Amino acid sequence: MSLIEIHQVNKSLKGLPIFSNLNLKIEKGKTYGFVGPNGSGKSVLFKLICGFMFPDSGKVMVNGEEL
Repeated sequence: MSLIEIHQVNKSLKGLPIFSNLNLKIEKGKTYGFVGPNGSGKSVLFKLICGFMFPDSGKVMVNGEEL
């Protein structure tokens, strides 16, 4: 089981698409890094994972529970 799973997530802010059909699995015990230029969506991704923001469609699962 993955610690964090993101399935077909779409997210737009102020009419601009941030993510389109994003899929991601993060396994427990592994180290991951997110690298990209300013405005590429790194902070939005973490806000989705933490439940501070919600996807327009798709789902975010943490420990097997949908946020």
